[in-house]
Amino acid sequence: MVGILDIWEWVDVPQLMTFVCDPLIFNTYAGLAFAYFLAGRNEDGSSWATAAVRQQPKFVAGHRILAACQAKSGRIDEARQAWARAIQLDPTLGISGIKDLYRRPEDIEKLTQAFRIAGMLE
Repeated sequence: MVGILDIWEWVDVPQLMTFVCDPLIFNTYAGLAFAYFLAGRNEDGSSWATAAVRQQPKFVAGHRILAACQAKSGRIDEARQAWARAIQLDPTLGISGIKDLYRRPEDIEKLTQAFRIAGMLE
């Protein structure tokens, strides 16, 4: 059975970004990054999150999911850089606020682990 993530296998992200005219496409990119992150496909998630923050450099959620994907990919320095940018944009970010953003306990746990690796404080 083909899932939504499988459909995107053929997409060349830089080429897609060239043709997309939607000024809010960064939200879609971040959503795909989050879906890939939850599926454990962190490299794919990093690619989409990178596309999101390139499209909209002040998009905090994009930097947040980029940090998570990179942390889970073992790219700790890059994760910490993404997290530093997220914190610069929103100094109130912390692990305690994650429970307010997400419902499923397994998602919260996965994000919490990644954010701790990236350097997020409680």
